[in-house]
Amino acid sequence: MDRVLVESVGSFLRDRELLHQRYHMAKGEIQYDDMRKIEDYFIEDIVGKQKQHGLKIITDGELRRSWWHLDFFLGFEGIEKTYPEEGYIFYDEETRAESIGVIGKIKATEHPIIKDYEFMKKFEDDEYKVKITIPSPTMMFYEIKREQGIESYKKIYLYDKDLEEDIISAYIKVINDLYDKGLRYIQLDDTSWAKFMDNNYLNDMINNEEDPQKLLETNVYLINSVIKKIPKDMNVSIHVCRGNYHSTYFANGGYDKVSDYLFKRLDVDKYYLEFDDERSGPIDVIKDIPKDKEIVLGIVTTKNGKLEDKDKLEAKIKKALEYVDKDRLKISPQCGFASTEEGNIITEEQQWDKIELLNDLSYLLK
Repeated sequence: MDRVLVESVGSFLRDRELLHQRYHMAKGEIQYDDMRKIEDYFIEDIVGKQKQHGLKIITDGELRRSWWHLDFFLGFEGIEKTYPEEGYIFYDEETRAESIGVIGKIKATEHPIIKDYEFMKKFEDDEYKVKITIPSPTMMFYEIKREQGIESYKKIYLYDKDLEEDIISAYIKVINDLYDKGLRYIQLDDTSWAKFMDNNYLNDMINNEEDPQKLLETNVYLINSVIKKIPKDMNVSIHVCRGNYHSTYFANGGYDKVSDYLFKRLDVDKYYLEFDDERSGPIDVIKDIPKDKEIVLGIVTTKNGKLEDKDKLEAKIKKALEYVDKDRLKISPQCGFASTEEGNIITEEQQWDKIELLNDLSYLLK
């Protein structure tokens, strides 16, 4: 495979017919196996479109998921779906009120993500490589600890350290199972770091007598403990996101506030970072990323369909090249186009126009 210069973060808009069929499955009118066949059809279509638009690292578009994170968590033993009184609070919008609860020890047996990858394998060859996206283990830890979940998880895990270790073990098994099936590229999606970048969330932590430094240590421990127990030739990347739901977000702030932990201590191979607007902070922070790690700059937004000014994007890439060599740099959208099945407020045509704009800019990295 030639050097890849443009990537997607992972998710793409769902076809309306796919959403319609998923609605019928939720009502019990379509069986699980039949739904997977319907999903297979739409995934083949989205893979074809990725190839058509020049993407060499391909995903299933996360089309089998309603949520980018909860669906994955529900594939573990000991986890059930819950319906809290309120959803996640984003700027200008509250999400669907869904979460997870702990009903037993967390274990990985036959996680459905394995079957998902087995379907995707047929699209791999010398030119195209499959990437599987999953939520970071930090996301599972914090989701379980959300206020409405404390009562349930404390019945199973009196000590958070025991919860951490079971999450780590479950992730290690799933990733190793994927490796055994042939996967060599996995992406951890992670919004937990964003709260440490945002002064409002930091103040809330302090007011709640939480120690931000201790929580950052936990982030590093959870991720690195998983990476240490998987094969060295599994490429592990992390996408550090400030939230993505129906074209809105939940946090602001630059990566400089977490640089010592995120860049200098994580054992990942690659960083997907958002630099699409003023919420992103200064781009010069990428100089803190070790020279043996790759960087994917998310320079076009997935939050709206307006096509960015090409000259401004060129200037942003050239600015980044002042701090890192071009052989370490790639470009991408800032996030997925549909981190949940609602999708962002953008058309399919605009979605692909964004990818083509990135293709037009890739000459700067050659």
